[in-house]
Amino acid sequence: MAKPPASPLLHIGAVGYFGASQTDNGDMRMKFVAGVALALAAVLAGQALGQTAPPADAQRARAEAIFKERCKDCHDPAVERAPSREELAAKTPEAIIAALTTGPMTPVAEGLTPQDKQAIAAYLTGR
Repeated sequence: MAKPPASPLLHIGAVGYFGASQTDNGDMRMKFVAGVALALAAVLAGQALGQTAPPADAQRARAEAIFKERCKDCHDPAVERAPSREELAAKTPEAIIAALTTGPMTPVAEGLTPQDKQAIAAYLTGR
């Protein structure tokens, strides 16, 4: 027997659990369950990989400690050609990260994680 054409109207008595017509063979229910399963898997994978963001206060404290340990001697107050703390604050976070990653500050930033570099950039620029 041929399946009746899909109707935009829901027929009384033929409404399934999620409000979809029973003639759709549970397609809507399957899509809903699949979507929930994917969302749950993404959350669990992020937690398993430790990809939860640290609290802003902890990140700021870490960045401040790194600045004091590795950067302060040359930048606060500025020594020779090094930009001052105020000049660093005027730069973009991307410029700070670039200086730490591929620029003149690469040796000073050795051993820092990408998250550390991003935290330092946010600490210095306020962005």
